[in-house]
Amino acid sequence: MLHGLLYLFQVAFSYPWLIVVFVFQVWMFIHAVRQGEWLWAFFIIIGSGFAALCYFFFVYRGSVSATRGFELPGAQKRRRIKELEAQIHHLDKPHPNFQ
Repeated sequence: MLHGLLYLFQVAFSYPWLIVVFVFQVWMFIHAVRQGEWLWAFFIIIGSGFAALCYFFFVYRGSVSATRGFELPGAQKRRRIKELEAQIHHLDKPHPNFQ
């Protein structure tokens, strides 16, 4: 067991691009699972980095989360609240007050 682990580290440090491919593959797998793309997640796990690369170009780049960037939880709600407050201030109608 220890010999196998040492061999794994030796290979990983001999070919550093394998570490990059593995990290990219894990990133795409997590995104696929969060989006409910179970077939893609399966292919990413059993495939090499090629499946993760295909997922990146065919699915990830077209998703909303890729173009929105990183946001803290609740940022969208705060943005909507500020938008409604501005509507209430400028319009003073009952509909935005109700929301």
